[in-house]
Amino acid sequence: MRPENDESAKLRLKLQQAEAEIRRLKLQIKTLEEISLDELEEKLLVSIADSDIDDAFEVSFAEYLHLSKTRLEFHLQRLVDAGYAQILFADPALGPNFSITQKGREFLVKNNLI
Repeated sequence: MRPENDESAKLRLKLQQAEAEIRRLKLQIKTLEEISLDELEEKLLVSIADSDIDDAFEVSFAEYLHLSKTRLEFHLQRLVDAGYAQILFADPALGPNFSITQKGREFLVKNNLI
Protein backbone atom coordinates (compact mmCIF):
# COMPACT_ATOMS: atom_id res chain seq x y z
CA MET A 1 0.00 0.00 0.00
CA ARG A 2 1.30 3.43 -0.87
CA PRO A 3 1.92 5.88 2.02
CA GLU A 4 -0.68 8.35 0.64
CA ASN A 5 -3.39 5.68 0.66
CA ASP A 6 -2.46 4.57 4.15
CA GLU A 7 -2.68 8.16 5.39
CA SER A 8 -6.03 8.67 3.61
CA ALA A 9 -7.43 5.54 5.23
CA LYS A 10 -6.34 6.76 8.66
CA LEU A 11 -7.92 10.15 8.06
CA ARG A 12 -11.17 8.57 6.85
CA LEU A 13 -11.30 6.44 10.00
CA LYS A 14 -10.71 9.49 12.20
CA LEU A 15 -13.45 11.36 10.35
CA GLN A 16 -15.90 8.50 10.87
CA GLN A 17 -15.04 8.39 14.57
CA ALA A 18 -15.50 12.16 14.89
CA GLU A 19 -18.87 12.01 13.11
CA ALA A 20 -20.01 9.21 15.44
CA GLU A 21 -18.95 11.26 18.46
CA ILE A 22 -20.85 14.30 17.12
CA ARG A 23 -24.00 12.17 16.71
CA ARG A 24 -23.60 10.83 20.25
CA LEU A 25 -23.15 14.32 21.72
CA LYS A 26 -26.13 15.72 19.80
CA LEU A 27 -28.29 12.93 21.17
CA GLN A 28 -27.01 13.63 24.68
CA ILE A 29 -27.80 17.34 24.33
CA LYS A 30 -31.30 16.55 23.06
CA THR A 31 -31.87 14.23 26.02
CA LEU A 32 -30.68 16.85 28.50
CA GLU A 33 -32.87 19.54 26.98
CA GLU A 34 -35.93 17.31 27.30
CA ILE A 35 -35.61 16.76 31.05
CA SER A 36 -38.53 18.30 32.86
CA LEU A 37 -38.24 18.71 36.59
CA ASP A 38 -40.92 17.48 38.94
CA GLU A 39 -42.11 19.48 41.96
CA LEU A 40 -39.65 17.78 44.29
CA GLU A 41 -36.72 18.57 42.01
CA GLU A 42 -37.86 22.18 41.78
CA LYS A 43 -37.92 22.39 45.60
CA LEU A 44 -34.51 20.78 45.74
CA LEU A 45 -33.13 23.24 43.20
CA VAL A 46 -34.55 26.17 45.19
CA SER A 47 -32.91 24.72 48.31
CA ILE A 48 -29.58 24.47 46.52
CA ALA A 49 -29.92 28.06 45.30
CA ASP A 50 -30.72 29.31 48.82
CA SER A 51 -27.91 27.36 50.50
CA ASP A 52 -24.47 28.64 51.24
CA ILE A 53 -21.42 26.42 50.96
CA ASP A 54 -21.67 25.32 54.60
CA ASP A 55 -25.14 23.81 54.29
CA ALA A 56 -25.34 22.72 50.65
CA PHE A 57 -24.69 19.08 51.49
CA GLU A 58 -26.80 16.09 50.56
CA VAL A 59 -27.57 15.35 54.23
CA SER A 60 -28.97 18.86 54.72
CA PHE A 61 -31.37 18.41 51.82
CA ALA A 62 -32.41 14.97 53.07
CA GLU A 63 -33.33 16.41 56.47
CA TYR A 64 -35.17 19.40 55.02
CA LEU A 65 -37.16 17.44 52.42
CA HIS A 66 -37.56 14.25 54.49
CA LEU A 67 -36.24 12.01 51.71
CA SER A 68 -34.47 8.69 51.80
CA LYS A 69 -30.83 8.73 50.72
CA THR A 70 -31.57 6.71 47.59
CA ARG A 71 -34.43 8.92 46.45
CA LEU A 72 -32.48 12.09 47.17
CA GLU A 73 -29.42 10.83 45.28
CA PHE A 74 -31.62 10.04 42.27
CA HIS A 75 -33.09 13.55 42.13
CA LEU A 76 -29.78 15.28 42.78
CA GLN A 77 -28.16 13.29 39.98
CA ARG A 78 -30.95 14.31 37.61
CA LEU A 79 -30.29 17.96 38.46
CA VAL A 80 -26.57 17.49 37.85
CA ASP A 81 -27.14 15.55 34.61
CA ALA A 82 -29.47 18.27 33.33
CA GLY A 83 -26.89 20.93 34.12
CA TYR A 84 -28.99 22.71 36.78
CA ALA A 85 -26.64 21.90 39.66
CA GLN A 86 -23.05 20.82 40.10
CA ILE A 87 -21.02 19.02 42.74
CA LEU A 88 -18.36 21.31 44.17
CA PHE A 89 -16.61 18.76 46.38
CA ALA A 90 -17.36 15.78 48.59
CA ASP A 91 -16.90 15.67 52.35
CA PRO A 92 -16.28 12.19 53.79
CA ALA A 93 -18.81 12.72 56.58
CA LEU A 94 -21.44 14.91 54.89
CA GLY A 95 -21.31 13.70 51.30
CA PRO A 96 -21.35 15.86 48.16
CA ASN A 97 -21.67 19.63 48.33
CA PHE A 98 -23.87 21.15 45.63
CA SER A 99 -24.21 24.53 44.00
CA ILE A 100 -26.61 25.86 41.44
CA THR A 101 -25.39 26.56 37.92
CA GLN A 102 -26.30 29.50 35.73
CA LYS A 103 -28.67 27.22 33.83
CA GLY A 104 -30.34 26.26 37.11
CA ARG A 105 -30.70 29.88 38.19
CA GLU A 106 -32.19 30.75 34.78
CA PHE A 107 -34.69 27.91 35.19
CA LEU A 108 -35.75 29.19 38.62
CA VAL A 109 -36.13 32.78 37.41
CA LYS A 110 -38.01 31.73 34.27
CA ASN A 111 -40.45 29.71 36.36
CA ASN A 112 -40.82 32.40 39.07
CA LEU A 113 -39.39 30.12 41.75
CA ILE A 114 -36.94 32.73 43.08
